Amino acid sequence: MKYTIMWDFDGTIADTTELIIESYQETFKHFFGFEFPKEKILSVFSLPMRESFIALGFENDIIDKLLDYYRQYHESVFAYRIKAYPGAREIIEELAREGVVQAIVTSRRRRTTYEGIKYIGISDFIQEVVCSEDVVNTKPDPEPIEKVLKKTNSNKKTSFMVGDSQYDQIAAKRANVKFLGALWGPRPENLYQDSDSFLIKSFKEVKDFVFCYNDKIQ
Repeated sequence: MKYTIMWDFDGTIADTTELIIESYQETFKHFFGFEFPKEKILSVFSLPMRESFIALGFENDIIDKLLDYYRQYHESVFAYRIKAYPGAREIIEELAREGVVQAIVTSRRRRTTYEGIKYIGISDFIQEVVCSEDVVNTKPDPEPIEKVLKKTNSNKKTSFMVGDSQYDQIAAKRANVKFLGALWGPRPENLYQDSDSFLIKSFKEVKDFVFCYNDKIQ
């Protein structure tokens, strides 16, 4: 049986929370001389960057400047700061050996996504990558998930989305695939469990759901 796992990147595979917060704060300090409350920044995690600044209340006439500075800072330190969550690479490699199709579905831009995949050491185990530039509508729209399903010729009944945010969960529901909520992400309180969504505490549980529980939860 063919299984497909679609991974979110930030907050799921890569522990980039502090780097992302720092990049926002450096941007705010540069333009306004003060930092935003951390919780306010966390509330826009998983949104594409432009949408995150809109959600934080900024007008269009300044957003391009904010985006340019944020990206310049973020990309200048990205290679030195990115790291995988414990167990991520090992489980992704194990799943690849078992023949599981794996993809990255992220609202991050393509350049740093591919850099991150390379730095973490999972390039050889990922068949597809869908970034913000690859779709018209990012998560929580189902388009990124549906694009992976189509490109990999995957069956929704044997496909999973693994993510840490409500946007991942909503996108999975709209695409009609099962969702595994990563409780090690920065906002676990936003995830919930129901008949199509399951909360997990470790990467090992991803493998357990695919090979041990899948027949029982279809």
